[in-house]
Amino acid sequence: MVDDGTASVETRLGAIRDLALARRSTDPGDDLLVVGTDNLFRWSLARFVQEARRHAPKPSLALWRAKSLDAVKEFGVVTRDPTMRVTAFVEKSSQPPSAEVALCVYFFPGPMCGDIQRFLDGGGNPDAPGYFLEWLVRRGEVYGIMMPGAWYDIGSLDSYQTVLKEWPQAGEESGV
Repeated sequence: MVDDGTASVETRLGAIRDLALARRSTDPGDDLLVVGTDNLFRWSLARFVQEARRHAPKPSLALWRAKSLDAVKEFGVVTRDPTMRVTAFVEKSSQPPSAEVALCVYFFPGPMCGDIQRFLDGGGNPDAPGYFLEWLVRRGEVYGIMMPGAWYDIGSLDSYQTVLKEWPQAGEESGV
């Protein structure tokens, strides 16, 4: 964990600048595992990392398959080829190309972490991880790993209240 030193919304660095700070605070060869705090899931994070390491030195992101295209319009969505390589990443599309939701769970192997600063130096949005992922997909290989089981995005009071009701009973097919 790395403290970015901010004490208010007005002084925050942004998610991608925080990643750059984490990169500068660790050994250059270290991998970075990013887990957004608004994610709640029942699948194994260790399994995700194990799968992601198979694709190193390329980055990987966790995916969750929604039950319908309507359910994914507020999320980043990917398409993949048969090797699990992400071929497109679309943020919050009114016409999503698939039901595969990109979760804010990323594995960035040490060798590719310099891309974080390159993205920022090139004028990339410092606050939205989805734009960084779009940029990575356009530049090279990114892999998507489908994770089984329940996942919830706690981005609003309504979604939080849904989790309070469903989480104790959440099984393999629950979530959104």
